[in-house]
Amino acid sequence: FDKRVDYIRFQHELHDTDARGTGGLCHGFGNGHAHIAAFKRNNDRQTQHILIHEFTHAFMHRYQTPRPLPEWVGEGLAEFIAHTIEPPPGQNLNLKSRLQLEGKQGLGDDFYDGDDLAAWQYDIAAALTGFLLERSKTAYPKFIAELKKGTQLEQALKDTYRMTPAKLTQRFKQRLDRELNNKLGG
Repeated sequence: FDKRVDYIRFQHELHDTDARGTGGLCHGFGNGHAHIAAFKRNNDRQTQHILIHEFTHAFMHRYQTPRPLPEWVGEGLAEFIAHTIEPPPGQNLNLKSRLQLEGKQGLGDDFYDGDDLAAWQYDIAAALTGFLLERSKTAYPKFIAELKKGTQLEQALKDTYRMTPAKLTQRFKQRLDRELNNKLGG
């Protein structure tokens, strides 16, 4: 959409969704179809980033089965791919995630099993996706395939990465700390 107001009206009328605060949305259906809508931003790179993110959701909805991925996996993959193809200027996902996690014990309430990520958790989910891909580019597609078959998250992590969510969080935070220390020269 050229105008934000038209996008919001479309989301409300067609999908009964309050789209305020979003730049784009993908709605998946049980038959495998998906609707993607977004509005044109003043910055073309932002618009492209949003479209890449939403197209990733549509692709993953249609991949193997329309079974939804856990929220952090779907949003993390969509944001990781969008950052890889059309990165926002000056944003390093790992360093930004490390700063967002400063003083926190975990990744946030219900990160692994919640239905809705907080805005600050999107970059963390993307950095965590990058971490999993960095550990094994062959295990990640197997991890996604297990989830799409209906395997529970904890079992899929154990089967493909030999980790629990707690161990994944620990190793992810250690990785972020190492990168921050390297950047700071320590």
